Amino acid sequence: MPSPASDSYCGLDFGARTAGTTVLAWNGRDGRLHLRACPRQTDADLWLKRLLTPHPPRLLAIDAPLSLPRAYCGPPQDKAPDFFFRAADRLAGAMSPLFLGGLTARAIALAHHLRRLGSTVLETYPRLIVQRRLPENLQARYRRDDPAVFAHDLLPLLPQPCAEPPVSWHGVDALLAWWTAWRYAHHQAASLGDPDEGLIWY
Repeated sequence: MPSPASDSYCGLDFGARTAGTTVLAWNGRDGRLHLRACPRQTDADLWLKRLLTPHPPRLLAIDAPLSLPRAYCGPPQDKAPDFFFRAADRLAGAMSPLFLGGLTARAIALAHHLRRLGSTVLETYPRLIVQRRLPENLQARYRRDDPAVFAHDLLPLLPQPCAEPPVSWHGVDALLAWWTAWRYAHHQAASLGDPDEGLIWY
């Protein structure tokens, strides 16, 4: 099975450590998109490091918070600090990084590891991608339709064909995250939030 290369763009739906809900998407040398899911009861953090460390990807967009609200790590503010949400969370309608707890810490640790190896790592949010990038008929079906049926209509919108269509929403979200990485690399991405606190790209 192919693995990401150092010149690839990757999208990651980052799940609970052993739940089997972590899925990685990347563009292969064959010109197609590839998906790989972490097996259940496998440590997703170790699985990702084994998969990505030998040839760190050029760019990774991850569906998980990669920073905390400014109240915890920024300078004192004149106004009442927000201890729950970042500006990006409120603008995107995303969950608080604190609500996600350990998942946030694991994602930040992975991003730190890959950045030290030279990768660019971005935070993304699939639901925001759906709201801002997909036609209305697909927006209404997100997370309500069968994921394979939804993917059938999503795939023609992506800039590369997919070698193996996703069969779960985790695979769909990994592809949406990859799409953000691709747009970022091609100067077509946009972001929400405060750059000093943390941006969500789409």
